[in-house]
Amino acid sequence: MNRGGLKVQLLSGLFGIKNRAAAILPRLRLVWQTPPTAIYAIGDVHGSLTLFEQLESEIDSDARQYDSAATIVLGDLLDRGPSSAQLLDYLLLERGHRHPRYCLIGNHEALFLEFFADPSLKADWLDVGGLDTLASYGISPGSLAKHRKALQELLLSHVPIEHLNFLNSLPVMISTPSHVFVHAGVRTELSLSSQEDDDLLWCKDNFDHNYEAFDRIVVHGHTPRTKPLLKGNRISIDTGAYMTGRLSAVCIARNRAPYVLSVSATASRAAANSPAMHV
Repeated sequence: MNRGGLKVQLLSGLFGIKNRAAAILPRLRLVWQTPPTAIYAIGDVHGSLTLFEQLESEIDSDARQYDSAATIVLGDLLDRGPSSAQLLDYLLLERGHRHPRYCLIGNHEALFLEFFADPSLKADWLDVGGLDTLASYGISPGSLAKHRKALQELLLSHVPIEHLNFLNSLPVMISTPSHVFVHAGVRTELSLSSQEDDDLLWCKDNFDHNYEAFDRIVVHGHTPRTKPLLKGNRISIDTGAYMTGRLSAVCIARNRAPYVLSVSATASRAAANSPAMHV
């Protein structure tokens, strides 16, 4: 089954799995030998549907100047914000004439799939935004407590199978000859081909590394910053939408320096083409 150019792995085998690695790994790694003229990479959305719609509108307008374009959402679609379920509904809509959109899996989607495979009221996911996601599906903390012995049945009665299939299909990496797009970043002591899926989902550092050891620019989110960062062979684009009310994307276009588009919950118009922070 294909959706938007991504190979979809159906949910078969997810239920009953009791360990994290078997539930979510390994993930697809997509390779674009001939990428579009412009790629827009969006940072962590975290259930901020209104901001996402605003930013996509700005991107669609900006992309008209290019022969071809694609958008990559760098994972962490879910949790912390108010509209995770509604965001997935939106992502599953056909885009019609608009350029294609691809989504990567983030650590929060991985945690959600873990929880669905083996739900527990003691799950770490509930403390890092999982309760917000469940609320967006109409599942309250009281419902969880009431159904503590039948949590999976409760989840299945509220979460559409299409959402689970979509999350289970998400790749962990998209690469081009010049760039690598992942959720969290990479481990500097390993080659790009040696990175494990967990590295790409959970890697976190203090931005001291500029990734110059790699032959491509690594574009990621995961660790929020007040401003996007361009540093050597690294672009970090997570501006903490659920905390700051600001969602950002970087445009990587052929024969042009990268530039940032951002939208804010306090301003209806995007600060398009604003300079990124260079270090």
